Amino acid sequence: MHTPTHLLRVMLLAAAATGCSERPNAVPPAPPQALACFGCHGPAGRSDGDIPDLAGMPRDRFLARMAAFSGDDETGGVMSRIAPAYSERELARLADYFADLEPAP
Repeated sequence: MHTPTHLLRVMLLAAAATGCSERPNAVPPAPPQALACFGCHGPAGRSDGDIPDLAGMPRDRFLARMAAFSGDDETGGVMSRIAPAYSERELARLADYFADLEPAP
């Protein structure tokens, strides 16, 4: 059962991740499924470390990578467990979202 505090945290994280601001270059609203990506791949898909950026990744490449993680083609640690949980429709929505984002400079 979710507590009111937990729900407030989720709402605040969602608001922060979807670019709720007055900035002219605000990030477009993220699909809810993208929130799970931000923990490792950085806010709006821009990583600060060795994990690949998702922002600006071409749609076909994103879908191919997720298919590889979902199958036996590649072992990606956490991604091999996460990728199979998404439906084709969710993956398509994520691919479109990340492809439309401005890549990190």
